[in-house]
Amino acid sequence: MQSSQRSSMTTVTVGALLTAAIGILLQYVLGVCDFPTIPPGPIILAVLAAIVALFQNEGIDRFSDLTPLLGFLGLWIQVAGVIAAIGAGALATIRNYQHETPAR
Repeated sequence: MQSSQRSSMTTVTVGALLTAAIGILLQYVLGVCDFPTIPPGPIILAVLAAIVALFQNEGIDRFSDLTPLLGFLGLWIQVAGVIAAIGAGALATIRNYQHETPAR
């Protein structure tokens, strides 16, 4: 993609992200929805807009192939699931084999 096209698309993307952030803030201020004390949506969108703006030329190519990152995240999600399953299974086994003393 040419530099001018990339620059204009970057501007449109940053503008759209900031517009969405302002829209969420407007809803928050007007009390339209039940938001947390500090709504995370506008913060996340503003950070993403800053990332897109800062890495508009040199960093875009680095983020184009997310396969290694997603594979790494998938592995850690799998590990967390296995650990949770082992813990839940151990607790269930302990609970099932505990004997209650009969009341006299």
